[in-house]
Amino acid sequence: MFFSLTTPVGIATCIGISSSYNENSPTALAVEGILNAASAGILIYMALVDLLSADFMNPRMQANRKLQLGANASLLFSAGLWCHPRQPPASRWVKQLIGMLKSDTTASSQLKPQYVASSAKAS
Repeated sequence: MFFSLTTPVGIATCIGISSSYNENSPTALAVEGILNAASAGILIYMALVDLLSADFMNPRMQANRKLQLGANASLLFSAGLWCHPRQPPASRWVKQLIGMLKSDTTASSQLKPQYVASSAKAS
């Protein structure tokens, strides 16, 4: 039920706020970041709970301890790669966004210089 309502509600919301929306405001950037994080969370949940659980509950997997150990080790290794201490560009961008919101800076060029430059070339 939730998934079937998200698209129509999202479209109606966007139509309603399109006239007053300023994409460079700190509030809009924060909302965009929060919604992107929620989307990523839903994607991770669906991958782990719906897709991987079927593989881990397979009778072949349940009967073979070596296969269970290998699958669990692979899953933990993959999660460890995602959480590596070297910061990916996205986490630097989030820290920049938080810094801008604290200082009330509204210049989007400080936030995403490569995006602003590429969109200026495209138009």
